[in-house]
Amino acid sequence: IGLPYNSFILASTILVEAPPDVVHSLQRENVDLSKIATVYVSHFHGDHYFGLPFFLLMRYYLSQVKEPEGTITVIGPVGIKEKTREICGLF
Repeated sequence: IGLPYNSFILASTILVEAPPDVVHSLQRENVDLSKIATVYVSHFHGDHYFGLPFFLLMRYYLSQVKEPEGTITVIGPVGIKEKTREICGLF
């Protein structure tokens, strides 16, 4: 409410877009982070993926999801793997 970003959950397991405020929004809506198994990023603008490192970190620590049960899939345009590594490295 009151934020300019677009992000939503599908079937309780897919997060579509990861804007900078994604963790705050998910916590405000009482979303169980451990249920999110997939993140879809449509393109590499900040309002669509700058929140990805925050989401991944909070999902890992707050939900206590550990590998391999906590494996998460990030889907997006060509280069998503490299971009995810890059932004998480900057984080």
